[in-house]
Amino acid sequence: MGSGISTKYEKTYFYRLKEKDGDSIVSEKGNRYECSDTHTVEFYKEEAVMKFCEGMIKRTVYEESSYSRNLLNVSQHFEMNKQGYFGRTGEGKKVRVIETDKPMDSAMHFYSEISEGGATSYTDNHHGIVSQLGDGIDVYFRPYPKTLGSPAVEIKVCFGELIQKIHFIQR
Repeated sequence: MGSGISTKYEKTYFYRLKEKDGDSIVSEKGNRYECSDTHTVEFYKEEAVMKFCEGMIKRTVYEESSYSRNLLNVSQHFEMNKQGYFGRTGEGKKVRVIETDKPMDSAMHFYSEISEGGATSYTDNHHGIVSQLGDGIDVYFRPYPKTLGSPAVEIKVCFGELIQKIHFIQR
């Protein structure tokens, strides 16, 4: 598919994406790492998603950022029930589904608002981005998750306990 640059681990990595023959090599300063995962942000090379992720990483961080403050803003644009969950019940107790005409656009809009003020970086496996809010909540945006094949936003307590996972699917 071609070459690209990744800021994984806040370093610059030069890599070659998965070729049609199945080979995939990631290299940094001559070192080689296996990279066969096709669910990374770079693999899909959708311009709008790439620009969105880069923009989120560059935005201003606020120490006083909090999930509860951001929740008020998000609930004005996305329906939330009395327990604080968005969308309808999906597979599993904390998995939710929001049906929309434009799943990727809705997921990016939701993530942008719910993660406002957080320190954003690429996830370790480069499957998306994560924002760490000042109150200890981590918000993940995975544009191409393996499950359901639809963009997802995960909200977790900083030690990894899932608060809710929201998939945005085609209406």
